[in-house]
Amino acid sequence: MIEITQTGVVAQPGAVERLREQFSATGCAALPGLLARPVLAHLMKLVETSDFELKEEVGVFPRVTSEARVFGRTLFAPHYDPARFSLLFLINKTPLFRLVESITGCPPLGNFLGRLHQTRAVPDQHIDWHNDLSDNRVVGLNINLSAHDYSGGLFQLRGPGFPVPAEVGRIPAGDAFLFRIEEGWNHRLTPVESGVRTVCVGWFRTDPDRETFFRRWLFSDAAQYRPLEVQ
Repeated sequence: MIEITQTGVVAQPGAVERLREQFSATGCAALPGLLARPVLAHLMKLVETSDFELKEEVGVFPRVTSEARVFGRTLFAPHYDPARFSLLFLINKTPLFRLVESITGCPPLGNFLGRLHQTRAVPDQHIDWHNDLSDNRVVGLNINLSAHDYSGGLFQLRGPGFPVPAEVGRIPAGDAFLFRIEEGWNHRLTPVESGVRTVCVGWFRTDPDRETFFRRWLFSDAAQYRPLEVQ
């Protein structure tokens, strides 16, 4: 319904209305085929050469403790990784920002900050319940870049009045989904049971503007790993 090509962003007629209804009902909006095939093929080749490093997800849970604690562990591609760099330039497009605003009803967007990470079928690689209410984040995006099948690794989202979480399992490479970031909404990643899960995951943010973001991002990666405040 929405496709990122080498030259721009294309949306089918009626796509925004259908996705808006889906997002309102579930907190997620499915974006099948978000990456055009030539774009996906190029990215998958880059991902094959990416080096991933184990990092901890650290957050402050004010309802539990004022001290930061680890709530997950996954493998991250470094700041300079070519696949990650390419994804940031692909997604930081004004037409895509306008579409996301229309689908989710979020405030005007300034930039997209994304990470490339893997989760493998080994002990302690998962992410517990948390929200992403930090650093002007208002909508999440997850793009599958897994080269092979895997099992487990379920993305689960829950919000007020949702006793059963919305759940997204493995989707085809190049497919994606938006997810709600809002007070009272939390999400997690269950352990991968077999294979390797590789995704781009990140956040549409209201500030700073895209040009300022790229200037800062090119010179510093430190802000991406500071503790979140999680509920």
